[in-house]
Amino acid sequence: MAKPETSPRLRRKSGLRRLANFLDELREFSELREPRPATFEYESRPFLHFHYRADGTIIADVRLSKRRFIPFDVSEDTGQQEVLEAIERHLESPRGVRRASRSRSAHRVAPC
Repeated sequence: MAKPETSPRLRRKSGLRRLANFLDELREFSELREPRPATFEYESRPFLHFHYRADGTIIADVRLSKRRFIPFDVSEDTGQQEVLEAIERHLESPRGVRRASRSRSAHRVAPC
């Protein structure tokens, strides 16, 4: 895990570097729009954003239901893979249109 940063700005900068490949994969979903770096929308609504904790943990909040965001620990590859898989399932639901399939494993985190 990366060295903990104290400043929120430094934590975000460090986190974005660590998530570069993951962000590239998220950008492959044509249904998602990225109005600001590392902040994604789906159907003109907030869909995914990140929290960068002082201990180096990175949490992705993903709106997989109409009412709430679900937090995932994406500090490691396994959590990132779970998020990608969850997004695929969400987009493949009757409201979605994505048809790609990926092999992913699970690593979800409890809300703070």
